[in-house]
Amino acid sequence: MSEKTKIRKTPKVFISYCWSLEANREWVLKFAERLTTDGAGVEVVLDVWHLAHGHDKYLFMERSVTDSTIDKVLIVCDVAYARKADAREGGVGTESTIISKEVYDSAMQTKFLTILRNHTEDGKPALPTYLGSRKYFDFTDEDRYE
Repeated sequence: MSEKTKIRKTPKVFISYCWSLEANREWVLKFAERLTTDGAGVEVVLDVWHLAHGHDKYLFMERSVTDSTIDKVLIVCDVAYARKADAREGGVGTESTIISKEVYDSAMQTKFLTILRNHTEDGKPALPTYLGSRKYFDFTDEDRYE
């Protein structure tokens, strides 16, 4: 079978983010919608789309982070995410506990990708400690989004 006739697998991603600010939730939803449309052809696993009422949210998060069918975990970092991740607070804290082990175990891992949304008051990237040394995608400037 030649390279041209191989069937391309649809990439599948899980988006980890903080619910603290309504504006961040809206941005994540628009980002997820954009990944699934506009020719991107990405399958997105997102809590607001896939976590049903009555389901266990912590099991959902754990499975989404560890699922071998998920190619990438996109970690949308803002000041609230960094604070909750470092404090191991709420859903972000739960996901961070699982993700940090994966990140620390492999210096060259590429499954967990960081998307930076803003900076701290002192101008530093708003990243949790376990992602502080990792290269990230800078989405802080809407004018440079593309």
